[in-house]
Amino acid sequence: MNNYQMVKFTDNDFELDVRANSENETVWLTQEEMATLFDVDRTRIVRHISNIYHDDELDISSTCAKTAHVQIEGNRKIQRVIKLYNLDMIISVGYRVKSKRGIFFRRWAKKHKKATFYPNLANLQYESLVRFEHNAYSKHFVLESAIVHV
Repeated sequence: MNNYQMVKFTDNDFELDVRANSENETVWLTQEEMATLFDVDRTRIVRHISNIYHDDELDISSTCAKTAHVQIEGNRKIQRVIKLYNLDMIISVGYRVKSKRGIFFRRWAKKHKKATFYPNLANLQYESLVRFEHNAYSKHFVLESAIVHV
């Protein structure tokens, strides 16, 4: 789970560093980061996550990963296990929280996912559009020719 890059989500004056993982093509946030993103108390996030799992909306094994985090507390190094949640969970929590920033984040994540994990997708979409327009033009031309020559 440590194979990720940090990308910055921005919404006007709000910024949040988001973990992007190319291995499983998703982004990851902690409960605290989701609370910050959706501008709610962390306990609401915890409650929504618990309900999402309880309702079998999402599966814990595919939406939650654990990572170790070392921090200094006084003279001691303390290792804590931190839970990270993927984009599916972030979106599900966002629907329940009903956050405007959550809507913007969903759009940003979708766009970022395509750009990061499928860098050739934009070219493929453009090429498909060009082929579609060419085919549509050709069929239109043939149809007009058939009408004129009838």
